[in-house]
Amino acid sequence: MEFNQFALSSTKIKSNWFDGKKKSIFNKIGKEEGLNLYLQLFRFRQHQIIGDDKENYNHHVFRITIGEMVKFTKMNLKKKLTHNQILELMRKMENAGIIKLHTPYRWDQLIDDNGKVKSDKLIVLEAADVPNTHIKKNHKGLVEDKPNTEEDYYIPINFKTIDYMYNDLLLSSKEVSVYLLLLKLSGSGERKANININTIKEWLGYGNDTITNILINLNKNCMVATYTKRSKKGINYEHVPVRSYKYIESFKKVNHDAFRVFLNRYKNKTNNPFIEVEEGNDNPFHDVDDNAIGDEWDISPNGY
Repeated sequence: MEFNQFALSSTKIKSNWFDGKKKSIFNKIGKEEGLNLYLQLFRFRQHQIIGDDKENYNHHVFRITIGEMVKFTKMNLKKKLTHNQILELMRKMENAGIIKLHTPYRWDQLIDDNGKVKSDKLIVLEAADVPNTHIKKNHKGLVEDKPNTEEDYYIPINFKTIDYMYNDLLLSSKEVSVYLLLLKLSGSGERKANININTIKEWLGYGNDTITNILINLNKNCMVATYTKRSKKGINYEHVPVRSYKYIESFKKVNHDAFRVFLNRYKNKTNNPFIEVEEGNDNPFHDVDDNAIGDEWDISPNGY
């Protein structure tokens, strides 16, 4: 049995964490490092019964030590965060309003007389910015989790997908952050994000080359299908992220041509072999336009 697996199959973060550019919560908590640390807290979520099933699911209390968190803080990069860096990120997270410290009462109680972090001292935290939602049936009779207010719009976090990206694909926290941003921006009915590299740069603060390489890796690993379309102003991009771990294999087949076209444009930017995806047009998604055809620069995005 493996310990420190995620304690839930999924959770939600507020969509507005990415809003505000340099003043966004994403930036305030330390960008991808803070976002990753927040997600990794769910490996240490304490199960408790406080009300009905929905209350139990949306109320998150974490029991951790900084020493336990170290191995999960710098996924797939050579250096992991130090104890001091983890402590500083958690301070930023509380200042940004997304967690609340319960034990100890103050952050400075985690520092010993010699100025070193007490890496084995128990810390109890609570998630403080969880989206409030309600259950509603859509026009197809399917149950949906709807936000109560505009402030409660959310990005769904599937922890099997997160584990898959980190452990199987060996992707980094920056790639996970771009993936989650594309989930946010593709939340409408079309399930696609119409966004270019410069706009992603404004949202996340990454450089153009970094974003390009991240999109290459996400397409190469079939987590995002980027469709390229010609217009009078140049090339437009439509990004379709896979929305759940259980759809990954079907997503590969449906979006095979998009992966190939996008990656061929950048095949000289990486020495890594592209992942082979099985060809096919077996579409498992409910809103794909099977009649949409065009040349390679005008392929219609497929999602679900």
